[in-house]
Amino acid sequence: MLALVTVLALTAQSSAALAAGIQAQIMEIQTQQSVERLQANRAIYTQATEFEGIQKSAGNSYAMEVSLPGEEKTGYQPVVRMDIDLTDTQAVADVLSLDALPDVIKEEISAARDSAMESGAQEATVTLFAPSEFTIDYKDRNDPITPSEDLPRSDDKIYYTYQGSEMVSVKIYWDNKKSDPYVLAEGEQTKAFAAALTEIAVSGVLGNPVFEVVETGYSILQAFMDLVGVANMDNVMITSEDALQVTFHHNLIAQFTFTKVGNRWHHGLTTKQLKLLRIEYFQKYDVEVSPGHYVEKEDTITETYNRILTTPYFDDPWQTAKAFIGNPLVMMVQYKLHGRVFNF
Repeated sequence: MLALVTVLALTAQSSAALAAGIQAQIMEIQTQQSVERLQANRAIYTQATEFEGIQKSAGNSYAMEVSLPGEEKTGYQPVVRMDIDLTDTQAVADVLSLDALPDVIKEEISAARDSAMESGAQEATVTLFAPSEFTIDYKDRNDPITPSEDLPRSDDKIYYTYQGSEMVSVKIYWDNKKSDPYVLAEGEQTKAFAAALTEIAVSGVLGNPVFEVVETGYSILQAFMDLVGVANMDNVMITSEDALQVTFHHNLIAQFTFTKVGNRWHHGLTTKQLKLLRIEYFQKYDVEVSPGHYVEKEDTITETYNRILTTPYFDDPWQTAKAFIGNPLVMMVQYKLHGRVFNF
């Protein structure tokens, strides 16, 4: 009897192992088929665009470059382009009303709209690239979207399959994004803070670079003194009205990666690539221009950096995005300026 039970147990284990092996083979075949279809699109989407990682076809349809396993490590996922004027209330409302567009994307567009309006921008446009499945009910009032002439409409749904699950990414591009002015220091602590500010440390990105605030390696206070013609630091007074503020200017790519479970798409990962274009440093001090004679001086130093800063998983999001279904991982770029921290 014991021998029979043992045989049955071993048989069950063997059956489970066999089923698992078959399932693994099926998932591998699904992945390979998706890779082949995405790679085949490289022959269709051959024209570069002004958007990093986006190609277009001769028929002006768009595709997003996606990372793939194997020697040929890129393919192209068909996407729809949507240019959204953040200062146009109706244009933003049209996007936010899309039933198929995931909530996390709507929240990003809404936050971008609020940021643009608060800054008083006269013109601010973001460009969204998303699968047609997410934008099926979108029609641009100025340039209605028409089906691709290069692919049958059904083939617009070409997704990468990872471990048996279809996965997609959505990207939002925002050029010349200007932050609010942030206070680094104010009042009597400003001079000492500015005198110590010589470097910017970046974390949350590949390489975690550290670079100089100004090319000469001087502190931001010394750069201000050179700008306004003050030779001696003792001639910069300490007052309650002193101020140091920074404003960041970026080109931003925000990427949102989703996994399909059943009939629903689940957000698992947000990654970013920033190009830090420049930072404006506004400073204000009382300066002694002659013995006993003080003048308030204020000016803005604009330093150009043009540094590409990329969060982990931006170029290969699949495994991480699937692992964080239900509790999305949001990657942030973090600047540290003499202890002050700013996240983007």
